[in-house]
Amino acid sequence: MRYIPICIFLCLVAISGCVTHSSERSSFREFIEIGNGYEDISDLKEINGLPAFLATDSYRPAPRSAVGRFPTRSQNWFIVYNNEELGKNFISIDYFTEIDGKLTYVVSNYVHSADFDTFIVYDGKELGKTDSNYILVDSPTEVNRKLAYRALRGTGNKYWNSSREGYVVVYDETEGRVYDDLQDLTAINDKLCYFAFNQSKWFLVCNDYESENKYDGVVGPPIDVAGKVTYVAVNYLQTKAGYIQMKRFIVHDNQEIGKQYDDASFPVEINGSLAYLARQGDKSFIVYNGEKYGGKYVDVNRPIQINARLAYSVGKDFEKGKFIVYDGQEIGKQYYSVRDPLEIKGKLTFVTYRENWTTFIVYGNQEIGKNYEWANYPTEIDDKLAFVAMRDGKVFVVMEQ
Repeated sequence: MRYIPICIFLCLVAISGCVTHSSERSSFREFIEIGNGYEDISDLKEINGLPAFLATDSYRPAPRSAVGRFPTRSQNWFIVYNNEELGKNFISIDYFTEIDGKLTYVVSNYVHSADFDTFIVYDGKELGKTDSNYILVDSPTEVNRKLAYRALRGTGNKYWNSSREGYVVVYDETEGRVYDDLQDLTAINDKLCYFAFNQSKWFLVCNDYESENKYDGVVGPPIDVAGKVTYVAVNYLQTKAGYIQMKRFIVHDNQEIGKQYDDASFPVEINGSLAYLARQGDKSFIVYNGEKYGGKYVDVNRPIQINARLAYSVGKDFEKGKFIVYDGQEIGKQYYSVRDPLEIKGKLTFVTYRENWTTFIVYGNQEIGKNYEWANYPTEIDDKLAFVAMRDGKVFVVMEQ
């Protein structure tokens, strides 16, 4: 019998251990952590090919005069973008986006003992401050590479003693019509579309066109389905018992669809056709290409397009969690529960729960982020997977290299 010298044996053991450890570390090195580690992170998205997100690393007291009207402690949200922390001098950043390649965001700022100021920062300019003709500005949106936003015309303090004239859309520095209210600015087929409210009814506006269809409510924003403007409308009906019942249905190219059901919502385009979630009695199902899908399951959720195919999450039963139905196949039943699926780099991706309700990510056939306390909010940035995760009590953005 031949014996291996002890020094060679120990060396082989060490090498074997290093190879395993190196493999794990190599797999981990495919991802990098971005940021200094924060108390919380929100709204991870891509700006000019780079990750950008809202972060907070502290709670601080609200102004004394605000006690009773606002929480006594408020989160200070700022933007992390291109290795910089932006907006920490303001009370909070409420929302941010990209307009014509420029970082654009909505700011809440302390003015004096009686008021707050809300304005938009775009291309170095501060729009809609207290010295303007607007009480409030928000909802910055890109349309044909130009800035559009919602503004409340009037004078006075933001929250009281103000003279309000109505809401307008400011597009390319030009005001539109005045409405009692408006919401959900978006670009569809190079047109500026939104919902407006006058005489107690909501209706669609696209450029200078005002829809003749008027509704008690709308659920936005409007979207493009096969080149046609599509949205959810709401009417309130009084039952025989005297109750008010909400009736939702789909408006697709000004045609009302799904009114034969008790409820219709969550329209989406799948492979060039309209799909939506419907409910009849206690049964929910997907309506797509004239067929109904998912009726045999409990708690069917909104339809989602993954690689031009239908995907949705469903309940196992009323007491257990969910799994995914993708192109007719049941996926993720081995997990405690899952969230709605999404597509990242052409791969079916979803967040799954452990029994203690901490989360990790399933990306294609890979389980990602299990080495963190939790991993969540997956998205695609610069053709790479990115997500938010917590390690040692601090929250980071994690991204493929």
